[in-house]
Amino acid sequence: MSEIGKKLMNLLKEIYDDHDFVCGTMSNCGEEGWEKMCEYITFARENGKIVTSDEVLALSLVLGNGEKNKNGVFSANSPTVAMI
Repeated sequence: MSEIGKKLMNLLKEIYDDHDFVCGTMSNCGEEGWEKMCEYITFARENGKIVTSDEVLALSLVLGNGEKNKNGVFSANSPTVAMI
């Protein structure tokens, strides 16, 4: 696994230490979205936001569909993705 994958795995375990949650979230957003997910979690925490597993799952779906929905409402290019 890449370094960014390991970093994301650790961040996700801090949110909810469940194998299915971690694997499902990483799978949903795909390897292309791992860095953006790490950026979101880190940015949110640095700004005092408590990141929930529900938010992370929702973001993983947005990131996973980011390429498919380029004209959609969500922008998968933002580290905050509207701070879900």
